[in-house]
Order: sequence, then C-alpha cells, then structure tokens
Amino acid sequence: MERLCVGVVVVALAAAFVGLASGQTCDCVFQPPRDCELVTLQTVDPQTCVSQTSQCTNCICSQGGSFTCNVVGNTQRLFFTDETQTVCATEFVQGVACPSDGIATVSCFNDQQMPWGGFNCVIDFDVFPSGVTVTAGELGILQSSNATLTLINEQTQEVTGTVTVSLINEITTDPTYFTTLWPNESTAPLTTTLPAGSQTTVTASQTAEDAVLIADTPLLTALNAIIAAQAGSVTVTFDVSFEQTIGSFEGGVDEAFSTASFLFAFAYTP
Repeated sequence: MERLCVGVVVVALAAAFVGLASGQTCDCVFQPPRDCELVTLQTVDPQTCVSQTSQCTNCICSQGGSFTCNVVGNTQRLFFTDETQTVCATEFVQGVACPSDGIATVSCFNDQQMPWGGFNCVIDFDVFPSGVTVTAGELGILQSSNATLTLINEQTQEVTGTVTVSLINEITTDPTYFTTLWPNESTAPLTTTLPAGSQTTVTASQTAEDAVLIADTPLLTALNAIIAAQAGSVTVTFDVSFEQTIGSFEGGVDEAFSTASFLFAFAYTP
C-alpha cells in the first residue's frame, strides 16, 4: 500500500546539547518527519508527566549543511527520572531553531513492498511565493526496512550462515538533481544455525538511517522555471529494490518492505 503526504511541514524546536553558546549560529540540515517522544506535565506536586508519540520535524547542526540555524539557550525540557516513566523533572538545554524566513518545505512518505517500482514526490510551483528564486536546497531521507525470509538447509549436516538483505536505493527521475546518489543500505547481519534437513523463518531489519542529499543546479533550474511560469510541478521519482545474501541456505526472501520519509527543504530569495 502506498501512502503519500505532500505539503508544508510544521517545524519544531530541537532540544539538544550542541556545544555552542546561545545566540550563535551553525550550519544545519532539516530532518525528515519522524516519531518523537513528547513528555508533558500532568501534576505539579509531585511533578509527574505522561509521554506520547508525536510526528516532529527538527533541524540539527551539521557541518556543511545548506541552512543556518540559531542556537537557542534555556530551552525547557521535561524528562523522566524513574523507570516507571511517571516522576519527571525539568532541565534547561540548548536548542536548534530551524530557519523559517525564505524557506519552503515539501514532505512525502512511502511504505511499500520492494521493489517499489517508482514512487513520486511532486513539488508544485505554488509551494513558493511568486517571483522568488530558489538558491539552495537539500533532501533529507529517513529510511527503515525489514524482510521475512524462509531459510532451508538441504544439506546432510548442520549449517551456520549469515543472512543480509541489501537495499538498492535509486532516484530514477534525474540523478543529476543531487550532488550525490541516495546511499544504499543493508539490514543488520543475522547469523543462524539449522540442523540438517530443517528450515526456519527469520526477519532481517534495517534500523532507521538518515541521509542528506544536496540539490544540484538541474533541480534548482527546474524549480525556478515553474516559479517563473507560475504553473507546473517538478517530480522526483524514487525506487528501492533488494538483493539477498543467504550463504549455503536455500530459500530466501518471502516479502520485503521499505519505509521512507522524505523532506525537501529549499532556500529562496525575492
């Protein structure tokens, strides 16, 4: 099943120890939407909190990032002080504030069985104010994957082997839209032992990985063309396929899914 969400992303303040003083700036990148823990105050005396999961989009300091973020001091954060996740306390940390002036963002999301066969993210002209020029951009990708495999030992002795599923990530529309390729990923190696003549079902997983791609001239040119025309859109197409390594076992992948959250962020000038 394909799920798509395109639109402007609500940006939150990321609280983190960044090693910079309040009032300073840092090179930064936008992070794609993800599940974040939100801790909120429930009672004051004693101070207790509740936790819930919420979608958030933050920025983090990153050398060479396309944007400039402000470092904000005295950002209040609630955290749990016991294993029951009931009693909580307040601390003040540094935060990274995403830029907002002269910034446009577009998000997409896909959760689909591999191979994807082509998933489109569409950037419409009206994401940008009329008459502006896009000067820089980046694409943040948060990807996780899992595969279910049936492993069969057809040999006459016990066999031990290591299983991995390699993810082949591609941008198929125009690879020159970005200065680098979307990096390939892999599930964590899974070692298993099977007695002679037996079989088993295992799950191989790739933990969530972030990637940042910097927009190159062809993408910026295409965006500026639709802004000038005040019509049209630019489509970026993604594909994810896989290759398996199962050693001396027979069988292999029964089904494999890859989930990716995409966030395009662009800087523009009047």
